[in-house]
Amino acid sequence: MIRNWIAEYFGERLFSVFHIVVPLSWYPSLLNASPKERENWQLLGDGYAIEWPDLDEHIGIEGLLAGRRSGESQKSFQRWLASRQ
Repeated sequence: MIRNWIAEYFGERLFSVFHIVVPLSWYPSLLNASPKERENWQLLGDGYAIEWPDLDEHIGIEGLLAGRRSGESQKSFQRWLASRQ
């Protein structure tokens, strides 16, 4: 898997077949992360999801394919953001 960070988008090339690009604004934790935090990622299981352990962020490949945005509530995100300061 190849990860690309382009301005406020990130892309995934899956299985060397297709490339998915979505706005970082769909995933506020990634949008507010440092480049170093974004680059620290790993695949989970057999590649069913991507995890950013420094951010406690998990994005399922199925969700990326379906075009689903983060389901995190604004309140939860604000708590997460406050915990980083």
